[in-house]
Amino acid sequence: MNNFNGTTIQTLVILIVVFFAFITYRLQVISNYRNIALMLLTEIRDIEKELDNLKKIEDYYYSNPILSSNTWEKYKHMFVKYLGQDDYNTINEFYLKAKRIEDERKVIKKHIDITLEEKAKMYQWINRELILKNNCTSTPEYDKDISAAGELLSRPSPEFNASLPKNLTKKLLLETRYMTSTIAFNKLEKASNKKWYTIR
Repeated sequence: MNNFNGTTIQTLVILIVVFFAFITYRLQVISNYRNIALMLLTEIRDIEKELDNLKKIEDYYYSNPILSSNTWEKYKHMFVKYLGQDDYNTINEFYLKAKRIEDERKVIKKHIDITLEEKAKMYQWINRELILKNNCTSTPEYDKDISAAGELLSRPSPEFNASLPKNLTKKLLLETRYMTSTIAFNKLEKASNKKWYTIR
């Protein structure tokens, strides 16, 4: 009888430990799930804000990044079952468009940076040549020549025409469907408030 009671107590202790381990695991899963949903909601709102800003400006060179991190790409596998195929595709398409717009914005910025760097190098070279030619930097001839060089280099560069990536960016901005008014976004909001027993 003593052996039976000892075995029963051990079994009960093991069951209690397993039960609490399961509860702890489940709470950790739901906490991670909710945190990721909250990060996605925040990121989507930030992307939409930057898309709005981009629509209002003409000079994309001074624009902010659209997609600095891609939380969706990292965690989208966790939401396939919960969102369903249509809502999953809606969010996925939004992120693909945002990434494409960001890629085009980077192309514009990179080429303008390269052009500015080349102009700066050219200006330094002209300056050095004029100094050597005039033996100093304080002659009227030097001032006139360096001023002419500055005016020449400040003109728009014909080598790079940003109209192609700019037009593509404008087209993508018009095609991008915002998320905050969709059922998919509402589902993400619900996922950020899910209780531990309702997560699939």
